[in-house]
Amino acid sequence: MTSSEQPRNWKVQILDADNNVRMHAEVFGTEYKAKKLCRKFENRRKKEAAKEQSLRSDRDRDKQKKHWF
Repeated sequence: MTSSEQPRNWKVQILDADNNVRMHAEVFGTEYKAKKLCRKFENRRKKEAAKEQSLRSDRDRDKQKKHWF
């Protein structure tokens, strides 16, 4: 076993553009398990960003309808 295959405690964090922690977890296992958790967090972050963008575009579209003459 290499050192990356040795189970140990991993701290996983996803940061935003301002280096604020958006998601955080600790997992005990191999490096593979920690990377898998990172991918899960990243996919969740992408879904949240897409949902936020969709809500923003819906809100903007509603504003345009109100100001249409």
